[in-house]
Amino acid sequence: MTNWFVVESLIKQQQVELDREAGESWKYTHDRVRLLARFFPVKRRPFQPAKKRARNLN
Repeated sequence: MTNWFVVESLIKQQQVELDREAGESWKYTHDRVRLLARFFPVKRRPFQPAKKRARNLN
């Protein structure tokens, strides 16, 4: 939970900064990240750090 909160907050900060600097071009560069963050629930995200937790348990 905390990992995803940090990741999403960093992504939002990057989007805001790029929106100020580059105007509309940031939408195309970060389109994939925004789509994954919006439409994929946390449990389904393909890049969820679940493997690291499994390695630590094993």
